[in-house]
Amino acid sequence: MIPAIVRVVLDEGEVKCVPLTPETTARDVIECCRDPDEPFCTLTQTTRDGERVLALHERPLLLIQGQQEVGERVTFVLRYDMTQDVRGVAQY
Repeated sequence: MIPAIVRVVLDEGEVKCVPLTPETTARDVIECCRDPDEPFCTLTQTTRDGERVLALHERPLLLIQGQQEVGERVTFVLRYDMTQDVRGVAQY
């Protein structure tokens, strides 16, 4: 399968292109984009309805495909967090 390419907006406004396959997880995208000096990152999905932090196991390509079915545009943003989420949902 040829991977899809998604653009991830970094906190600094820079954009990074990341290949996605159906097996690619949010953790994989974070690892591909994050600054090695910044240990705590989240991947956020934004739509016209708002934004939410992805769990590390979620698959961005499946989210994109689901949103395209309803005509929704999805943007992914990598955010650096200075505090660690005690639930461990989306911290890396």
